[in-house]
Amino acid sequence: MYPKFLPSHRNPSASPGFYDLRLTHRFSTFYSAMVQTQSCIIRQLSSLRCEILSFYRFLQNEHTSVEEILTFLSQSPGLEASQDKHVLVLGDSTEISLKKQKDSLEDIAQVGFLSDNKTPGFFAHVNMAIDAEDGQGYCLSDVQLWNRLKRHQKHQQENDTRSASEKESDKWIQGLERSVALLKNTRHRTFVFDQEADIERLFLYPRDTQTDLLVRTHYNRSILVEGEAMFLEDYLERLDSIGSYQINIREVKRKNVSRRKLSPRKARKAEMRIKIGAFEWKKKGISQTYWVVEAAEIPESVPENEDRIYWRLLTSHRVDSLEEAQKIIHWYKQRWMIEQLFRILKKQGINLEGSELKYASSIQKLCAMGLFAAFDVMRLVLARDNPIAQPCKDVFTPEQRECLGILSQKLEGKTQKQKNPFPPKTLSWATWIIARLGGWKGYKSQRPPGPITIKNGLTKFHTFFEAWIIFSSE
Repeated sequence: MYPKFLPSHRNPSASPGFYDLRLTHRFSTFYSAMVQTQSCIIRQLSSLRCEILSFYRFLQNEHTSVEEILTFLSQSPGLEASQDKHVLVLGDSTEISLKKQKDSLEDIAQVGFLSDNKTPGFFAHVNMAIDAEDGQGYCLSDVQLWNRLKRHQKHQQENDTRSASEKESDKWIQGLERSVALLKNTRHRTFVFDQEADIERLFLYPRDTQTDLLVRTHYNRSILVEGEAMFLEDYLERLDSIGSYQINIREVKRKNVSRRKLSPRKARKAEMRIKIGAFEWKKKGISQTYWVVEAAEIPESVPENEDRIYWRLLTSHRVDSLEEAQKIIHWYKQRWMIEQLFRILKKQGINLEGSELKYASSIQKLCAMGLFAAFDVMRLVLARDNPIAQPCKDVFTPEQRECLGILSQKLEGKTQKQKNPFPPKTLSWATWIIARLGGWKGYKSQRPPGPITIKNGLTKFHTFFEAWIIFSSE
């Protein structure tokens, strides 16, 4: 279940790896242990003290860097599977808090601050590539880590004299460029971003014909419609609905998910009214055509004291019908999967923020590795309801697949409802087994197993697999 590591060379730019072959082997052991235990707590990664010490030394070694780790891990086996496919590249940022470690960090002076301007920590921006048709997970196409300096003025951005490439918003441009380069063999790429990416420079950025944007709007921008200047909201007011469709809204009881305020929500069928339109975005001699898709829940289906479901999406994909608008909305909804990736990385999952290390630079290296370990879990989450049979060999070794087959026989019940419904040796088949190990009961009437259930099941599977290897050898 681990990446195939390539031999290291003296020139790190020539091939993924470290300048010293010993570092390459140590990294391979380190990362494999992280995937097996699904933990970023170093002392939990091995029962051998010498091995634990070697992991600490690897993170503190001045000859290992975040850039080298990311180059090493970018050689994902999922890249080959993405060839000639239409890929959705889901992008978002998250904050990594170092509040727990601030009193023990020896390089605290080099640590930045989070959005509240007081909590020490750093930021991570990630692009995750999945299949546009069946949701199959391919790879992390870009990872950026950075520190943010403390702001001494409340509205410092008003006097900001930095160039566009020096601002944090440039992460969207850099992520797009690097992802396009890595996914160069795909048939098409659609970048799916939330409101934070509603920046003019991104929309006017020159793209090739195989690359499109899909961004949720934040600003009421000035646009051109048949040569007439108007604001986006005024344009949408003029448009007639082209139809409506229903979506199932799940009940939400939690008030806070990953620091995002979510009001409790009742389960219901929401009636969504759709509007579509086209406009021209023109500035400084650059002109591009975009389509807007508005999906607004009708007042009659909104429960009392709840906010309506509302999405306003801008895309470079041509949208001329209700069916095409629904496809755009479906692609945007897939963006939630990268939020789940961050959830696996943090406290409920592999617990990066709980790591007890002396240096923030070591935690950043651990973060780079942890993101890819979390993506292993996400590949299973994305395969749980996949109607297209993705082969199990893409993730599990032959020995692991054999062990999964034995566990499947033990976990299946006597009734048809308790049988594994997926074709044997597919990734969906393996995900069903892993989810059962994680505590899911296997009934279709239940909610699908979430990422934390999959993560817990994966940890348990590796324990079973290790014991099975030992007993098989005897």
